[in-house]
Amino acid sequence: MSGRRIESFLLRLVVNETQGMELEIGDWRGRIQHIGSGHERYFEHLEDIVAFINEQFSGGYRVLQNEKETQNTL
Repeated sequence: MSGRRIESFLLRLVVNETQGMELEIGDWRGRIQHIGSGHERYFEHLEDIVAFINEQFSGGYRVLQNEKETQNTL
């Protein structure tokens, strides 16, 4: 069964402003939180954000599918 689900994440950024220059690595950092589970991670690189989102999808999707299948059989 294919389906669709919507996940919510809260992303907080702290930006160290520099005058007249573009942002570089180390000029910003932050925290991402998965709203449904409350899990969160601090990050300094975009790759960390993507990795966190992938972790949340890989663990939670199977649980949601199993709950949906159980509800359909009742």
